[in-house]
Amino acid sequence: MGVSETGELLVAAEERPDPTVIDELCWLYSRRVKLVSAPAAEIHAAILSAQSESPADAQATDLRGSDLVLLGEEEETIADLRTLANQAPVIKLVNVMILEALRARASDIHLEATPDGLRVRYRIDGVLHDISRPPRQYQAAVLSRIKIMASLNIAERRLAQDGRIRLRLSDRELDLRVSISPTLHGEGVVLRSGAALHSAP
Repeated sequence: MGVSETGELLVAAEERPDPTVIDELCWLYSRRVKLVSAPAAEIHAAILSAQSESPADAQATDLRGSDLVLLGEEEETIADLRTLANQAPVIKLVNVMILEALRARASDIHLEATPDGLRVRYRIDGVLHDISRPPRQYQAAVLSRIKIMASLNIAERRLAQDGRIRLRLSDRELDLRVSISPTLHGEGVVLRSGAALHSAP
């Protein structure tokens, strides 16, 4: 994979992948995806070449979403969650969503329920911007992950809930206020902490 001059994520594939895979890539990297046809042998060679990068380069690449630590959560609980195959991508989705908001200097994050699934929007300089739409099959899991992080009742879907998420990113601590409310098409979420989000470099 690479990035084009216009900011699109370039993905090499021998055959066109399932649309769900494209949606997940768009969500994970917050970029439009452009498919590039390539023989399997060339793709395999590129993968081997990438694996031969220096450890420092590889570590820097893997830091997306993995260096965000939830304060106050037992390590055993985190380990248990990660052993569930369907939870691992959800944890990364939520972490990347928060990290991208930090990089964009957003004051808050909105997850809005729509007939087609969740819509993610960042408020930047007072204006809401459409960012992405997580794959529909992750909607319930993303909401549950946020509730777990905020110590809220996962089973409650009819009443509004308010909570707090404390995170550590490198040597900084972030404090996010969480508001969850029922809407016509499901639960909506707002994560807000103007001071912390604006403090990102």
